[in-house]
Amino acid sequence: MMRRACNRRLADACRGWAIAASQRDQHARAFYQHRRDAGDGHEAALRRLAGKLLGQLHHCLTHRCFYDPALAWPVLDE
Repeated sequence: MMRRACNRRLADACRGWAIAASQRDQHARAFYQHRRDAGDGHEAALRRLAGKLLGQLHHCLTHRCFYDPALAWPVLDE
């Protein structure tokens, strides 16, 4: 469930990032579609994708490493 008290600018930026990623990146699109197939609505799937992207950004910044799609997007269970 989405929190009511949040930074709207950050939430809007993350939503835009998730939309762009789901349109341009095949791994992000597969994750989004996996969440939709699991029963999430459009906005819930976007929030999950945004959370995943933020987690990947946090990992890269804290470990001072470059983005690696093989580590960021493990194979989804079918």
